[in-house]
Amino acid sequence: TLGVRNCVLCGFGRLHLDAYILIQYNPVDSAKHIFMSFQDRCGSLRQQQRKPSRRYCNSFLGSNHARRLRVEELEDRRLLAVLIVQNDLDDSLVNLAGDGELSLREAIHVANNPGSTIDGYTSNDDDDTIRFSAGLSNSVIGLVAGELEIIEALAIDASNLRANVSIDAQHGSRVLNYTASSGDLTLKNIAVKGGYTSGDNSSDPIPILESTYSGAGIRFLSDGILTLVDCKIHRNSALATYVYGGGIFADSGTVALIDSAVSENIASGSFSLGGGIFANSGLVNAINSTLNENTSV
Repeated sequence: TLGVRNCVLCGFGRLHLDAYILIQYNPVDSAKHIFMSFQDRCGSLRQQQRKPSRRYCNSFLGSNHARRLRVEELEDRRLLAVLIVQNDLDDSLVNLAGDGELSLREAIHVANNPGSTIDGYTSNDDDDTIRFSAGLSNSVIGLVAGELEIIEALAIDASNLRANVSIDAQHGSRVLNYTASSGDLTLKNIAVKGGYTSGDNSSDPIPILESTYSGAGIRFLSDGILTLVDCKIHRNSALATYVYGGGIFADSGTVALIDSAVSENIASGSFSLGGGIFANSGLVNAINSTLNENTSV
């Protein structure tokens, strides 16, 4: 489909004010099957289908002043990818590939790499959305291949399901690690639990606060917004010296909690802070949300 300012039937003629022609060619016989529609000054929509004719076009468009056809380039419109998780499996990407179904780890990998394809799904742009098939309501995705690293703006959305989807690191690793310096991460109807980190961060907060072992549930390094809607951040543990945020660590971005709960998370060790949430230089906004039984010792 092309947007043009001159007549596409004969190549000449001048359109009415503010008029555009949209054409669709029949691949069998494009000369005889051209669909033309335009809107005249009165705003009425006219549609005609005829064989190309200079006489017809000049009389129909009300102009005898000929101008050559000019194609106007339209703006680029790239569709965002919607990636559908179809199972609750986790493993290395090599072991997961080729089964024809998309796992959460594979979906995140595709979202991290625009243009890549796994099991028929392709990321077309940044800001992709991951959703879940209906059968995954109340499912638990147990991580066995380490944390899920995210390097592009992303939404993980299970709001179409009656019950949430749990991502459980089973105390073997962090759950989610957003390592890009910009972009937003949005979670909807997701439970993040069982995250675990152990190791000593540097005691020197200058020039930056080291957070390698902070944020056992979610580590968010972006200056964007981490948004949690109908989510649970539950029983994540960051254990060592100078660790921050058992449930969530946010470096410079904003944390927005909406109808969510952060509970029973731990940041434990010398000089450790923020059992539930640690926001280094950003804000924490909570709407109809609870933070309870989080511990920093």
